[in-house]
Amino acid sequence: MKNPVLPMVLGALLISPAAYANEGWYIGAGIGQSTVEEDDRTVSPRLEFDDDDTAFKVYAGYKFNDYFAFEGQYFDYGEPTDNLANGDRVEVTADGFGAYALGILPVSERFDFFGKIGVAWWDAEVKNKTTGVRYIDEDGYDLGFGFGASFDITDRFVIRAEFEAIDADKVDEIYSWMASVQWNF
Repeated sequence: MKNPVLPMVLGALLISPAAYANEGWYIGAGIGQSTVEEDDRTVSPRLEFDDDDTAFKVYAGYKFNDYFAFEGQYFDYGEPTDNLANGDRVEVTADGFGAYALGILPVSERFDFFGKIGVAWWDAEVKNKTTGVRYIDEDGYDLGFGFGASFDITDRFVIRAEFEAIDADKVDEIYSWMASVQWNF
């Protein structure tokens, strides 16, 4: 009987690159809707704010294997604008950078669910457009998190749908829903 070890080793070497085809660098861009909610009773007039605007992001990352990736991004949540009870118009601007670890759950060869957690460095301004008063003009960093799904159209071209939020101390709620396209290298 012939020794089966050599064919098994050669087979494993030939199959290995295909098994790790999901590793590597990627870049992407997304567009969607951001929502900002704030209810601050400490200012006069009371700042009760809830509005949406167009948001976008660009991101890059490295996928270590089928289950883990690291990602950095720049995000811009637009300029949601709302009216106060007294008729004053208030605008919120928020943008920043994020660094996230992604946990990935492969559902099939081309479809994945993922969760992400990390840090978002943000710059935000809440301004009364009628009076010119700035309620908030600050920057900082807070917990960032999200979840989503991705579908590999090809080995290189991916589409994603995802939810992201920032647990910012200065604003009650700030989050976005986005659709993204991604290119794997």
